[in-house]
Order: sequence, then C-alpha cells, then structure tokens
Amino acid sequence: MTAFILERSPVTVGLRDMLRAALGVDYKVEYGESPRDIVFDAQNRLVHPYAVIYQFSSFDFYGSLAHPDDGASLLYQITSVGRTDESAGVMSDRVRRAILERTASGSFTNQINAGDSMTVISRRQREAGMLVAESGLWNAHDLYDLEVQANG
Repeated sequence: MTAFILERSPVTVGLRDMLRAALGVDYKVEYGESPRDIVFDAQNRLVHPYAVIYQFSSFDFYGSLAHPDDGASLLYQITSVGRTDESAGVMSDRVRRAILERTASGSFTNQINAGDSMTVISRRQREAGMLVAESGLWNAHDLYDLEVQANG
C-alpha cells in the first residue's frame, strides 16, 4: 500500500469548481487573483460581485498515531468583492451558504471533489471578515477550514 501524500491543489481546484457551479455564471470565482472577465457597466462600475480564493501554505495533520498524515485541516481565505458594501456582503453570504449548507439528512448540499485519493469530510467557517473598502471596491475576507481524509 502506498503512503498517502496530502496535495492541496486538488482540494483547491475542487473548492473553486464547487463554488463556480453553486454560484452560477454571473458570479466569478478564481484562485489567487481577480477574474479576468469581470463585467463593468457604462460608468465603469462592477456589475456582479466575485470571489477570490487564497490558500494558506500551512495545514494541520490529525491522522492516527500510525499514519498522522492520513487527515489534515486546510485553511482558506475567500475574499468576496463587490461595488458596494451590500453587494460584497451578499456575495460573502452566497459563498458561505455554498460551502456550509446541508441537506435535511445532514450531508453537504454542494460536494467538493478533491480527487481520487482524498475526501473533504468536514467544513467550517473559522472567521467572518469585516467589510472593508479597498481601491474603490468593497471586500469581505472570510476564513474556512476544510478537513481532508485519505481514501482507502
């Protein structure tokens, strides 16, 4: 049996893809940078809010004594950006709902596909950020923990 090696990239791509699907085409989601195809109106104002995912480089392992790296908690900051404080706050709420919403049976409504070797087993919001005006736009910086477990 091959040892499990945690790779952040499949989790990050899975999180981005899940948010894109859950939020729809009008609400762009990118990793590490603003979307290149955001839409502005005739007065050069942002039409739809968007989100940017930032992955923290460290993570906490919590596997068994024999295999401490079989599970880990990864930390992400998701920055929701809008033209107004209200639109940034609404985008932040949409992101939160997409990540944390559960069905009546308790499973997550939107699944994060982390590849064949890992499963995202738990999610929680660590911190809700304050709305801040930066460069003419409003931002909400929220922190989320995703717990990942090795498959098999």
